[in-house]
Amino acid sequence: MTEAVALSNRLREMGFCSWYAEVAADAYRTDPWSAFATVSKQTPSAPTSLRTILDLLVLGHSVALSKIEMVLGEAVTAWMQREGLLRQCANGLCRSNFCLTVAFDEVLFTDWPVETPSQRLTSQRTYLSTTSFDCVRFVCESKRVRRALDLGCGTGLVAIKLAHVSDQIVAVDIDKHACWLTRLNCALAAANVTIAERDWRCLPCNGDFDLIVANPPWRIVPPSIVYPDPLARVGAGADGLGHVLDVLRIMPGLLSKGGKAAIRFDLPVDMFGECTFDFRPSAVLGEKFEYWMEELKIISVDDQARISADTCASQNAEIKDLQRLFLDHYKSLGIHFLRQVMCVVRRIG
Repeated sequence: MTEAVALSNRLREMGFCSWYAEVAADAYRTDPWSAFATVSKQTPSAPTSLRTILDLLVLGHSVALSKIEMVLGEAVTAWMQREGLLRQCANGLCRSNFCLTVAFDEVLFTDWPVETPSQRLTSQRTYLSTTSFDCVRFVCESKRVRRALDLGCGTGLVAIKLAHVSDQIVAVDIDKHACWLTRLNCALAAANVTIAERDWRCLPCNGDFDLIVANPPWRIVPPSIVYPDPLARVGAGADGLGHVLDVLRIMPGLLSKGGKAAIRFDLPVDMFGECTFDFRPSAVLGEKFEYWMEELKIISVDDQARISADTCASQNAEIKDLQRLFLDHYKSLGIHFLRQVMCVVRRIG
């Protein structure tokens, strides 16, 4: 048994995973950072046996190395140090470089979130959000397949869940840090996943995947605005859908006959609910494919402007009315709403 699996098993034996899921309640399967915030606030009422883990991996406190070894064991603690999960401080204390979440019954290390001006937690480096959870729910509802692909693996959660429906999984991300996190979290889950650091536009076109899941960048951000983790979040083109189209373009070369792909993004629409741009997946996919949009939610540009401005406030402190800047940009493009969709593509020929 590897130290990663030993750590995961130890956390479950201690009741950390079940306690986390119970305390996080509804947000546990909908919003990772809302769940994490709830858990953080409830740590005073946690069982005494979990205090060391919570102090170290949820609250970010300094904890004595000897206490960590006593709770997790010397071998696991030494492995965490070698992997760069722990850093030593003065006086025999250690701090964690990553926080620990539990999502869909999986243990997941990820970068510490940042608190926004509205006291909302959000990812700043490796992307984990409600859209990640949308992708996971799609995987959980999928039938078993021979071979699966996670495009833009981030923290590895989707790849881990794909391992429940397939024995052959490939996870790809252009971000080296995301690949490292995916490898770490797959080890915790004992998920056999092949991980590749590469641009998804350069994948071999051998039509070998029966299930593909992608969460490409699509956020529309005004020019000159600095946005956290732009590689994973900010879309291309005025409509933000450039990367989404890139994903659609490579589907003919990746999907097997009868294979399915799910692509999560926001579709900008006008006041009548019509797409404000010339977005036509059929023109990209060709006649051997069919697709449909599963609508998850509709959000107004007023709400999106508020959320986006709140997310990037610390990077743009010199701008007085950031929310207004986002809103004006959306409206200048004719966007009144954003349709949160899961675009499902199927190869029929």
